[in-house]
Amino acid sequence: MRFFIKGDELPLEEGRGHLYLPSTRSDRSLIKIGQTQRSLLKRVEEINRATGVVDPFSPRSIWFVADPVGAENAVHELLNEYRVRVDREFFRIEPREASGKISELLRKMDGEARLSGYVKLMNTDKRYGFIKAADSDYFFHISELQGLELPDIQIGNQVTFTRLDTRLGPAAADVRKTREFDKTA
Repeated sequence: MRFFIKGDELPLEEGRGHLYLPSTRSDRSLIKIGQTQRSLLKRVEEINRATGVVDPFSPRSIWFVADPVGAENAVHELLNEYRVRVDREFFRIEPREASGKISELLRKMDGEARLSGYVKLMNTDKRYGFIKAADSDYFFHISELQGLELPDIQIGNQVTFTRLDTRLGPAAADVRKTREFDKTA
C-alpha cells in the first residue's frame, strides 16, 4: 500500500515489462504501440517531451508482459495494415479495436505475465480490495473480478491477476481465482 501513499515506483522483474497503447485526445484513432522495461509513466512523459508531439499522449491500454520486445513485434505484425509509416510505431485504428485485437493475441501467445497472491483486504461497501503478492500489495476494483461475484471472494482467497502501474500505485486487473482459490493464505 505504500506505493499508493508515497507514489513510489514498483520495480519490474528482469525481462518483463509493459506493452502500451497511447493516443491523444485530439486524434484518438492515431495510436502508438510501444514497450518498455522501465517505468511506464516516465516513458509516456519522454514521448510527450519530444519536439514533434503537439498534443500529449495518454495510455489507453496497458499490458504487463513476460517478453515485451517479442510482444511488441507480434503486435506490430498483427496491426501492420493500420501502420501509418513503415519506420514508425504509429497506427490508424480506434484504440478499443486495437486493444481487443492485442488482448486476443496476447491470450493466444500466453504473453501476458500473470501474478499470483491472496486477497488481503476487502471493502464490499466501497467495492474494492487489495491483493498481497510477493512484491507488493495491489489495489483492485470489483469490476476487475473475472468469473467471481462479491459474495464469492473472501480474505485469504488465492487469485491471479495482471499488473497495472497507475499514478496511484500498483493495481490488479483481470483478477481470477486459482485452483487453490478456497484455500486461504
